[in-house]
Amino acid sequence: MHRSLHYSNPTITSPFRVRARSLTRVLLDYLRLRSGYISQWSSRGRLGRNLPSGGRNLTGSVMIVIGLGTGRSGTASLAKLLNAQRDALCFHEMNPSCIRFSGTPRPILNTIDEYQVIVDGGDPSMLTVDLGRPVAAKAYDRLCRMHRVRLIGDIAFYYLSYVEAIAARNPNVRFLCLRRDIDETVASWINKSRISRWPSKHLADRIGALITRAPFHQSRNFWMEHDGSHWQHDPVWDKCFPKFEAASMPEAIRKYCEFYYAEAEQLARKLQPVFRFVDTPRMVNGDYQSEILSFVGVPVGEHVFTDAHIHQSRTGHSPKARRVLAGSRESADRH
Repeated sequence: MHRSLHYSNPTITSPFRVRARSLTRVLLDYLRLRSGYISQWSSRGRLGRNLPSGGRNLTGSVMIVIGLGTGRSGTASLAKLLNAQRDALCFHEMNPSCIRFSGTPRPILNTIDEYQVIVDGGDPSMLTVDLGRPVAAKAYDRLCRMHRVRLIGDIAFYYLSYVEAIAARNPNVRFLCLRRDIDETVASWINKSRISRWPSKHLADRIGALITRAPFHQSRNFWMEHDGSHWQHDPVWDKCFPKFEAASMPEAIRKYCEFYYAEAEQLARKLQPVFRFVDTPRMVNGDYQSEILSFVGVPVGEHVFTDAHIHQSRTGHSPKARRVLAGSRESADRH
């Protein structure tokens, strides 16, 4: 974990003397941050609640974007589209180590405040990022090299519980909720949660588990409470998902998707000017990408389009995946 807001310890020559250069650096960093917060406070009103024009950004086409969705729903493709825009940087799951699905608003709101300081012209390195994730570290390094940032954000499934708090904190935020067919999402998550091994590694681990009487895990299950005897625990991702009572993992994933979209529908009604759905299959269409980019504040003449990549083949599920999905649907119907 890396907290980029840090200072070198000043060289203390006596209880009352501090090296002037170190003190000056601390004061300049403090004033830079303070000026950013004053700017956003004065332009938006207290916590942004009194911004005119229905919450529209009046300072120009700078914007903060929070993407969300069930996962395996095109989040990486949306991040790719936003990153293709000029002066834009969008993370993909920037800081999961500090987040739970609910109950951890402080790191979320800190991130929104840090984003605002950056688009107001502050130091782009002043951002809390989980550098243990290579994709996040790479994006952070790119951000630090940028001379101007007009659009910044993050896309992750775990933002659902925090949308209203974020919207109350800062009206410059636009929310994009990806929406994909539930059957396809369940099949993709089943594949993603599987623990892949080379044949030789699979055999070695199986024998090792027999010798040591340890569990031989072939999958993770983020959607159900379990003791780790059948599914492998994941200390980072387990806490980022809500949990469901279900007879099987596919059924739990289905319940998760249904819950997620029901919650998102309510948010869309409450926050209509700043919250919209993005239908994943339509992201291959240039006109649809243009709608998305206009919604988040990218000027029409500056739109850059990308090729969307959706997890799992569109040609249909494998026979095994079809059997698993059929079983989960039958179980869901019984309940």
